Amino acid sequence: MSSQVSMVDCAVATLVLLATSFIADSAVADSSPLSEQAYPILKKHCARCHSEDLVVPGMDVLDRQSLTDGDYLVPGEPDESAIWQRVGVDRDMPPEGEGSLSEAELSVLKKWIEADAPYPSIGDRPFVSNKQILLAVLDQLRKTEVNNRRFKRFFSFANLNNNWSSVTNEEYLLHQAALSKTANSLSWKPRIVPPRPVDINRTLFVIDLRDYGWDRTDVWQTLLSLYPYGIRFEETADEELNTIARQVRLECGSEVPVLRADWFISNASRPPLYHDIMRLPEHTKQLERMLDVDTEKDYSNDRLDRAGFATSGVSGQNRLVDRHETVYGMYWKSFDFRSSTSRGNIFQFPLGPAFLQNPFPAQTFEHDGGEMIFTLPNRLQGYFLTDGIGKRIDAGPEDVVSDRLKTSGTSAIVNGLSCMACHKHGVIRFEDTVRDGNAVFGQAREKVQSLYPRADRLQARLDQDEKTFLSALQQAIGHLMLPGEEIQTYPEPIGPVARRYSQDLGLEAIAVELGVEDVQQLQQTIQRSSRLRSLGLGPLARGQRVKREMWDSLSGTISTFQLTALELDLGSPHRVFSE
Repeated sequence: MSSQVSMVDCAVATLVLLATSFIADSAVADSSPLSEQAYPILKKHCARCHSEDLVVPGMDVLDRQSLTDGDYLVPGEPDESAIWQRVGVDRDMPPEGEGSLSEAELSVLKKWIEADAPYPSIGDRPFVSNKQILLAVLDQLRKTEVNNRRFKRFFSFANLNNNWSSVTNEEYLLHQAALSKTANSLSWKPRIVPPRPVDINRTLFVIDLRDYGWDRTDVWQTLLSLYPYGIRFEETADEELNTIARQVRLECGSEVPVLRADWFISNASRPPLYHDIMRLPEHTKQLERMLDVDTEKDYSNDRLDRAGFATSGVSGQNRLVDRHETVYGMYWKSFDFRSSTSRGNIFQFPLGPAFLQNPFPAQTFEHDGGEMIFTLPNRLQGYFLTDGIGKRIDAGPEDVVSDRLKTSGTSAIVNGLSCMACHKHGVIRFEDTVRDGNAVFGQAREKVQSLYPRADRLQARLDQDEKTFLSALQQAIGHLMLPGEEIQTYPEPIGPVARRYSQDLGLEAIAVELGVEDVQQLQQTIQRSSRLRSLGLGPLARGQRVKREMWDSLSGTISTFQLTALELDLGSPHRVFSE
């Protein structure tokens, strides 16, 4: 054992040298003038509608694969590319009023497509192996005071680093912003704490579980219980890797101290993990007690601000929202409807919901669900979806609310993830149309005037809540912004990361996720191995793609990824078994 430890010490001593082979933040691998000229044109003229907002679902102009998969872009063939037909031939895109492309910009785009539409990537970077990642982990742990090592955990971007062709500098920074926003949105602690980069090239990030309150409820084990990429490296053919992995476990007490950042962003932000990590209760009443909110008393005492409108970004039906004060800031409670008729007509029935002490039973609406948005102690936001009786649900019924961007993989509004992706600046802006447009009279109308504030008061509330949220978001991701960039114009990071994560996977993507450098050899191995083909990897050998759902779904307690890694002798599956 002493010789093995000595070997590890020597390996750790070389870490600084290994770090220089990690990704270079500002380098650009593809120095082609066309890629460097075309990408900013797409970002300037197209990205707002076709990247930040996926007006055409699945069409992201900053993601080459989404364009080629959807035949929007046919490399080498402008006349066959829908994007060129709309921009360069029909010239009806961008829409009128959004600014048109100059003739010089059009010339660049056409030449770019003719040259097979190269995209800029992060840089000319060497492959980062599992061993390098574990060495960096071990080095960081040994720099940490002994008593604090058990609280250190890590997030890795190695799979993105190793994906040479499809991840740009901007996407890499956006993933880092998404990691910080997600981690801090899963915290009941009062302080924003961005994950800290371990190496100069930002491949590996470290956190302290205590900064987010994750030590108290063993959140890391909760994450590992559903983590499909957990691998134990102590039983591979690589003895050096085995020894390093054992030392890491001894130092921090976890066999799997590193999670893939993109998996964490896409999955910890949605049920069941979102509910478990945030310890969200089963009913709205319980949540309101946690936040010290009495909605019925606020209604009776005119201590809330209410607004109603006919359509919203997630629903084609009426929507009504109430704002309450809480111990941490605000609590917005929405009332959503399957139909805008009968008791779903908030202009005829603006004084719900029904409760025992409500003096206006004839004017109460009947809602079918709701979304609760509340300020966290660190001033970011938490989310809670319910059915019509206030019971917590994982996703909103699609006949009530839906997500055209399909951030969750479908049009369903999924609690946490869909909400974080949608609420870029906190609470979404709206205008009330009920105060002056209702159809009630007498005392009921006076109550409407008391509950539904004038436009200037309502907008002041929205200004206040947006300022609070953006200030916290600035603390979480501001260090990743470019000089002169403002938080109001920075793209929302979680949605694009989640949508990218759910894309189908080709051979190169599978290789980098396994940590395999030789893609051609992996393809040949799949061709020869009936076991790998039986796991569903056969299409990869023929240049086709497989579904993310197949790759990381659990069969019993083991994922296809873990079974593949085991077959390739890359490590053995890790799984936390429930009692």
